[in-house]
Amino acid sequence: FFPHVSDEVAYLFQAKAMAQGALSFPAPDPAGSFVFIHTMVEHGRWFGIMNPGWPALLALGEAMRAPWLINPLLGALALWLFNGFFREAGFTSRTRRLALLLLAVSPFLLFMNGTFMAHPANLALFGAFCWSWARLLRTESRRDAVLAGLALGVNLLALVGITAGADVINPVNAIVVGLIAGAIVVGAVMALDKIKIDDPVGAISVH
Repeated sequence: FFPHVSDEVAYLFQAKAMAQGALSFPAPDPAGSFVFIHTMVEHGRWFGIMNPGWPALLALGEAMRAPWLINPLLGALALWLFNGFFREAGFTSRTRRLALLLLAVSPFLLFMNGTFMAHPANLALFGAFCWSWARLLRTESRRDAVLAGLALGVNLLALVGITAGADVINPVNAIVVGLIAGAIVVGAVMALDKIKIDDPVGAISVH
């Protein structure tokens, strides 16, 4: 498996650094001969500008010298999660099997599972949200509420919190931005609930 687009190259670049216990590499010399799109050199360090969450997952595969394995595993996990959602939502066995079959043979899913892009992780997180949300409607348990919120929050908050400044924020600052954004979202959700504004998936708070 080889990266085909610049995003994949940057993801793998950051994953290699994280697998070595770092967030960046020493700046190359001359930097102009080595730095590529979605990476930058600052204060003698060479780092990628992508959100650190997905490269951190890829780093697990990089540590095993098999980063290509992460997305196929996430694709399989997504099928399992959506099966749980379909079952919890009350779909018939026949409908559930057909839906899973169509998802499993989806050209987009198969293609993305063969890349180093973050889409399979997003799909798995969305499947986790759907299953937890469906369970929450039945059980009204705090655990399901937390799981649903975490799954959706990681998917949306990571995108919204860092996207605007992705070209100028380094990985350490990205983590700081994420923590601050997370605190703001939690506070906003609680405030909206208190004044009885309906925002069931936290979309207003995230944005």
